[in-house]
Parts: sequence; C-alpha cells; structure tokens
Amino acid sequence: MATRDDETPGTNTTHYWREYPVGFGGELARVFVRTLIPFGVALLLTFALILVIGIVNEENLISEALYGVLSAEARDAISTGLDYLFRMSMLPLLIVGYLVGLGSCVALCARDVTASTALATAAKSGASQSAVPHPRQVESVIKERFWPIWIFLVISTSCLLFVAILLVIFSLAEGFPEGLLVALGLVVAAAIFGLCFYVVHRELPAKHAARRAIIAAHWTFDHESSAWTAARASEKESVGSTARDPRLKRGRRILKRSSAFGGVAVVLLYAVMMITHPYARGGGDPDAGPRVTYPDAIETMLAAAMWIMLGLVALAVAGAIVGQFVEGLGRQAEMASLRDALADPNSPRPGTQLLADYANRRSVGLAQTLAMLSGIGIVLGPSALLLGLFRSDNFRGGLELFTSFRPAAIITTVVAILLFVAALLWNAARSRGDAELRNELIRRWPTLPTDTTDSDDKVVPARVGPALQEPRSVRDDRL
Repeated sequence: MATRDDETPGTNTTHYWREYPVGFGGELARVFVRTLIPFGVALLLTFALILVIGIVNEENLISEALYGVLSAEARDAISTGLDYLFRMSMLPLLIVGYLVGLGSCVALCARDVTASTALATAAKSGASQSAVPHPRQVESVIKERFWPIWIFLVISTSCLLFVAILLVIFSLAEGFPEGLLVALGLVVAAAIFGLCFYVVHRELPAKHAARRAIIAAHWTFDHESSAWTAARASEKESVGSTARDPRLKRGRRILKRSSAFGGVAVVLLYAVMMITHPYARGGGDPDAGPRVTYPDAIETMLAAAMWIMLGLVALAVAGAIVGQFVEGLGRQAEMASLRDALADPNSPRPGTQLLADYANRRSVGLAQTLAMLSGIGIVLGPSALLLGLFRSDNFRGGLELFTSFRPAAIITTVVAILLFVAALLWNAARSRGDAELRNELIRRWPTLPTDTTDSDDKVVPARVGPALQEPRSVRDDRL
C-alpha cells in the first residue's frame, strides 16, 4: 500500500503519531471514567457524612445544640428526620456505588473496542502509513482480555447465584413462596450476566484480535519504530519558556472552593428545611404537613437562614462559573500561544507540562463540579423520596415526616441526573473539539509516555516502543 510522505515540522522523519477519531460514543467512553472521579468523591463524602450524623445523633448532640431554641417535639423531629435521611441513604449509596463500578468497567471495555474499531476502519480506508496510531490507542488495540468487566461479571454472577440459593433454602424452610419468586428473578439476572460474560470472554477478544491483525498489517513494525525514533529525537530539542498563564491557578482555586462550598450549602439547605417542616400528615398528600410556627425571634432567624442558604447555593454556582471562566481565559491564551508556535517552524519546544496538558484529553473544571454536585443529590434525593413513599417499621414515623418533601426529593433526583449527563456531554464535546490541536502538538512535539507500567507495576509494551507486531511469547517474557 502506498505511503504519503508528509514531512513533520521540526523533525527529519516522515513518520509521526496521530490520534485517530473514535466517534462520539468512543469519546463518551473515554470521558465517562474521568467524570466519575468527582462523582465518586461525592459518594465517599456522603458516606462519611452518614457516619458523622449517626455518631452525632447517637450522642444526642443535635438535640442538645437546639436546646432552648426549639421545642422538645421539634428537636426530636429534626434529630429523627436527619437520622432517617442518612440511614436510608445507605441503600441508594450501595446501588449507585454498584452502578458506578459497572459503568466504569463497561466504559473501559468500550474505550478499547472503539479504539481498535476506529483504527481498523482507518486502515481499511487507506490511512497514511506515515501517521502511526498514538501509543494511547495502540495500548487499547493490544489488549487481549477485558479484565475489569470480565472480573466484575464473574463476581456479580456468583453473588447473584449464591443469594438465590440461600433465598430458596430460606423460603422452603419458612414457607415463604414470595421468596421463591425473588430467587427466580435473581437466577434470571445471573443468566443475563453469564451471557454477558460469555460475550466478553469469547466473542470480544476474538474480534478484537482480528481488528489488531488488520491494524498491524497496515502499520508495520518499521512504521511504529520510525515514529518512536522521531518522538525520542523531539524530546531532546531545546525547551522554551515553561511559564503557565496565572489565570489557570487562580481559576482552579476559585473552582475548588466553590465545589466544596456548594456541597456543604446543599446539605445545610436540607437541614434548614427540616427545621421549618419537621412534621407531615400521612395519606399520600404531597402538600400535607403544616409549616411549624415558632416564636417571632426564631421565625426571623429561620427566614434569614433560608435566604442565606439559597444565596450560598447561588454563590457556589456563580463561583464555579467564574472560576471556569477565569481558567478558560487562561487556557484560551495558552492555546493561542501554542497555535502561534505551531505556525513558526523555528519555535522552540514548549514546556513539558504545557504539552502534556494540551496533547492529552482533559476534563472541563465546571463539568467536574457539576458531576460532584450530582453525586450528592443522587443519594439524598432518592433517600428522602423513599422515606416519603413507603412506611417501614425501621423508620417509624418516617412517612409522616417526609411526605411533604416528596416534590423536592423528585426535583433533586432529576436535577442530579441531568447534572451528571450535562457534565459527561460537556467533557466529551470538549475532548472532540480539541482533537485537531492535540494531533498538531503530537505531530510537531511528540511526548514519550511517562507512566510505563500499569497498576500492577508491569511494563505496558505500547508505552515503551512498537507493540502492534509483538507476539504474545515475547511480550510475556518481557512482562
């Protein structure tokens, strides 16, 4: 197949690395795990808050703090409501935590599959052999097993079958026919997981290997080796200024403080609402539960507190927007300077950190803030909704206490989901939008991978040299 000898500016080779487009679905898979990082942090913070509230409530510190300010009934209602809310949060937290694990494993699998599919398509379409796939994409292509999703499916299938067996034994011994129906549902779920495991274990690796063969036949060892030689030569060039735009640091500082401040403000807002509406009637009326009236001095304080909490939430959002705007101005200036440098064939190599920042996919700061806020809302919202919908002996009086909060709980849950979706789409759109600049930087000033080993401290072949053609025996010996 013919090659196209496009000279790479600043080098004496015709071969260079290129990041091939993987489609919007592929971009979503790549940014999904990064977007889950702040979301997961929010889940951990919520879990820590559950433990703190439990300890505080066990010591009656909430009632003692409100002693002399509220009546005994109001103090009991607030203390009970907070205790119920955060205890119930364990159920959504466990479910969301499981879904986060499942989503991460699926996204990692999709990342590798979309990379090999895109490169195989490019090879079939006659892509330039001088434009060698970037090591990040080669790393996805040479995967032989999709271990994260493989292990997750094995554990999930085993646990479902184990619980189903225990449930059958218990149902037969106690005469509990409903338990048999639940066990049947678990067996069906285990069968679905087992089918997915078969596909991941047998079908995907075979198709992945077939695509790798197509890619390796198009970009040979010599092509890969030439691109690596060019990258190593480029790293020896003299480096220009390494200074970063000060607005980046300033914007990140504002963004971090706004993120933490917003999470605290949302939780405090719930606490204020519990004080103003500690009681509610049952019967399914979403408007049930009269507003509790306190002495004038306390009413003034509550009204002021409510407005302050709402103002704090608004300020947190505004601060996050300002921080993102300030950081964005700095990034726009840096991107403009990089484009000017690319246009000048005599421009020195930019600083390593600057190249690493723009030659790789990056997340949007405000999008990560939205993901963190969504993690808090997606736990507390469903928790309050469950308490307001169902009566339980473990939460005596919970239905009456939380009925009036059902509309707010539904809104909180929906908004939290929309915030996460918005964060995911925003990160994916940014990643696609920056693809052209990334490829220009990778071609002009390629950067060698710094992390040459994986999480098990094993050398990753694609991060140290040509890997598409390497047979398994050679790779196993080196690992």
